[in-house]
Amino acid sequence: MPFYLDKAFKVIPADNLVELGLYEEKICKNRKTRRFKAKGILPQKLIITFSRKMMEYQRFIRNRQIERAKNLLKNIDPETYRKGPHDVTRFIKRCSKGTQKTF
Repeated sequence: MPFYLDKAFKVIPADNLVELGLYEEKICKNRKTRRFKAKGILPQKLIITFSRKMMEYQRFIRNRQIERAKNLLKNIDPETYRKGPHDVTRFIKRCSKGTQKTF
């Protein structure tokens, strides 16, 4: 239980150069003025967190989905089953050798 109480995090500066929608006039070496798009720095921070409890929960869910995909291979042809981004069939891959399926 003591592993679940603490969380690890890291803060990374992620400043971004953004066009402001304004124009600046600059004088070039040949004394002509040119218009350039003005850019400014947008200060941002990226916060990355890690929780052991969430890691174990997601591992448990993923293992259950893999077991459901294995049962699906035994009962139904995976080609006829519809695939979706959160469906268990995303764990089923077709090998180039024969018709064997792997995880």
